[in-house]
Amino acid sequence: DPSSRLIFISGPVECVEYARNSVMEVVDLAEDGGVATSKTVTDVVEVPEDSVGRVIGKGGETVGKISEDSGATISSKKQKGTGRTLRISGTPEQVQDAKSKI
Repeated sequence: DPSSRLIFISGPVECVEYARNSVMEVVDLAEDGGVATSKTVTDVVEVPEDSVGRVIGKGGETVGKISEDSGATISSKKQKGTGRTLRISGTPEQVQDAKSKI
């Protein structure tokens, strides 16, 4: 497709996942005519430092599985010494399902 572009993202797994999710949100928004639809919601969950390993998992495995199972898009951003911020996007049901698993 001549209107498509191939991008390469490299770096640590969690950074690549965050970048990929961000790009996909932009693509989804563009496909919706540039306007967020009412069916898409975003929520933020703060994960304390002592729970990060359990929630994120080795190489992002656990959070990736939660994202896959729930259908929500989950991106992770490290906070200085205070844990992680997870940004969860999807339908209200997907976001709620992901939050319940986190």
